[in-house]
Amino acid sequence: MTFNNSRVISSAPGCKLSFSATFMSSLNATSAPIVVLCERNSKGHCIQRFGVNLTRFQRSCCESPFLARPSNCTSIAQSDSPLSIFQCVQLDSVSINTTTSVNVTFLAPYQSDLVNDGQNEICLIAKDTAASNTWSLPYCIVYQVERCSVCVSRGQTLSTLAAKFGTHWTQIYSGNTHLNDPNDIAEGQLVRWGLVYGIKAQETLLSLSLRFGVGVDRILFWNPQLLSLGTVPPSTPASSPAAVNSYTTGYTASSTPSSTAAAAAAALDDSAWGAETAGDQLARFLPAGFKICVAAEACFLP
Repeated sequence: MTFNNSRVISSAPGCKLSFSATFMSSLNATSAPIVVLCERNSKGHCIQRFGVNLTRFQRSCCESPFLARPSNCTSIAQSDSPLSIFQCVQLDSVSINTTTSVNVTFLAPYQSDLVNDGQNEICLIAKDTAASNTWSLPYCIVYQVERCSVCVSRGQTLSTLAAKFGTHWTQIYSGNTHLNDPNDIAEGQLVRWGLVYGIKAQETLLSLSLRFGVGVDRILFWNPQLLSLGTVPPSTPASSPAAVNSYTTGYTASSTPSSTAAAAAAALDDSAWGAETAGDQLARFLPAGFKICVAAEACFLP
């Protein structure tokens, strides 16, 4: 079977989206194939993952920060990779004769837009029941979890979204050219509520507040990860090698799935902030190049 591995599904944190695929047995097989989830590592090997049942409790786990999830959020089958995105993936399958149809549901976890530039790959492999050691090539789908975006909830309108994020509905409408009618948005529809801004060298929470003409609390509401992101001490020039190494990046692809999760957890560790005063937090340099969200109506001052 030839697979199209170039498919990309756009999503946002908290969105629950599905895709379907059908697998057929080889010509000489008499039963339906077995289909499982897998996660590719840097060598292209696909490591089997078991997924979860996206119950209300498990959905609440996916919507919580990595380090704040209760221990019982991790299934025993995935104890080797407790922060894997597969903690938020459900696989359902139906077999008829020599065909197996599967439906994969992915609930984009909290802050999954920050890890690996928001790219979350989910793969499937299949084998004939009788051929226990012969697996197919992986069939992979990439969920692109977009920054500054949200999936519309039941009853939400552009006006309620604008009120939530501190902007105006016309700003959101103008930034979403796929919306034909501002009064007709569907539940689950992907909507961008703000713009992406790349932090410049030696910028702080306070300077961002002045740049955009909004309070620090509003910036942190848009970007809660800034409270837990490692930062550069003000005494260290942001362009020096020491500055580059003094904060945790954590948002790059890693050699194994488990280390990706570990890197994400380290990047979101807020233990270093605990001993700081509010003034210290406002004055610390944020990592240059890190991208944040700003509501479309905020002022972009030079």
